[in-house]
Amino acid sequence: MKKQIIIIALIICAYGFIHNEQPNQQDGQFILSQIDESNDSNGVQPFDIVLGKTLAALSLASYCTKSKITKWKCGTPCKDYPGMTDITVFKGSFSNDNHAYVGYLSSINAIVTAFKGSESIRNWLEDFDIIKIKYPYCDGCYVHQGFFDGYNSMQDDFWNAFNPLKKQNTPNPHQIINY
Repeated sequence: MKKQIIIIALIICAYGFIHNEQPNQQDGQFILSQIDESNDSNGVQPFDIVLGKTLAALSLASYCTKSKITKWKCGTPCKDYPGMTDITVFKGSFSNDNHAYVGYLSSINAIVTAFKGSESIRNWLEDFDIIKIKYPYCDGCYVHQGFFDGYNSMQDDFWNAFNPLKKQNTPNPHQIINY
C-alpha cells in the first residue's frame, strides 16, 4: 500500500514540482500520506515533500543508459543525490521497452526501485491496455493489464536485484517510483 501511495503522490506532485509550486495542505485540497507498517499508532504519516522531490529526481535517472545508471553518472539526479550503491539495471522482454533500476541510497536510508515511464510508441500502446484484471497476490485487488504485462516482463530480474539488497539492508524501507 505504501508503494502505491508514493507512486500516486509523485504523479500528483509532478505538476507542482515543474512549476515550483508547493502543495496546499492548509485547506485540505492536497491530502497525501504514506503508510508505514512499522508505526505503532495508526500507520499513517504525513506526506514528506522533501522525500517526494528526492524520489521524483531519482525517477529521472531511469531514463539514462544502463552504463550511466550503473556508474551513477546520469546528470543532475546523480549529482544532486550521490551515493547510490549496489545498482542493478534490468529491462523487460523484447515485446516492450520497459526498464528499471534497483539500488541503495544511504542519504534516505532506503532501497530504491525506479521504473522508467512511457517514452516510446510501444510503451504508450501498452499504457492504453487499461483493462483491469485481478491481481493474483492480493484479494480484491486489480491492476491494469498493460502495467502488469510490463512488470511481468521484468519481475524475475527485479527480485534477483532486490532480494540481496533487502537481506543486507533490513529493515530499511523500500521506495518504488515511476515517472
